[in-house]
Amino acid sequence: RFTSTFLPYGSDAVLGMTLINPLRNQTTLSLSDTDRPPFERLFAALQEEYDRTQAAPTRADILQHILTALLLMLERKSHDQSRDALGTLESPDRQLFHRFLRLLESHYRAEHKIGFYANELGVNPRKLSAVCKSYAGQTAKQLILDCLMREAKRMLAFTQRPLAEITYHLGFEDTAYFCRLFKRLSGKTPLAYKRSLRLQ
Repeated sequence: RFTSTFLPYGSDAVLGMTLINPLRNQTTLSLSDTDRPPFERLFAALQEEYDRTQAAPTRADILQHILTALLLMLERKSHDQSRDALGTLESPDRQLFHRFLRLLESHYRAEHKIGFYANELGVNPRKLSAVCKSYAGQTAKQLILDCLMREAKRMLAFTQRPLAEITYHLGFEDTAYFCRLFKRLSGKTPLAYKRSLRLQ
């Protein structure tokens, strides 16, 4: 019932690669009796604020931050469950795919080349891409680019950082190259994309 544009921007946010990532194929989270109380408190606070009149001062800001706190807690739980399940997955290829996703979560801004991920995972690039294609319908390189474009769009939407700073943050040295890549993947230049958000 909400879009990513509703969440407050944070340049170091980790949301998007585990809980929200559709490639995880994780549709439920198991909460024990000891896990449940903090989640219940956040849901109650979210409901209470949501029920206020829409004209209440700072209502939207408070909703954003309670929701973000809830999602971050769910993200942490999702990450823990995914890590615990990794050792019990039957298929070695499936294990490899999940290991790649976890590596990608923490390195996609600094490492853009498939060779880095293949080397870290102990396989050749062709094998890694074949596994990604099998489980995600995309090659490893496409998944890396998807992560970069998602972060680029978030930064363009929620910050006033100069384009050169966004380029550097995403691990690119050449702003012109980044702009060409962004246009090829999204159909718009970064500045045209940013302008289009203001018109919505």
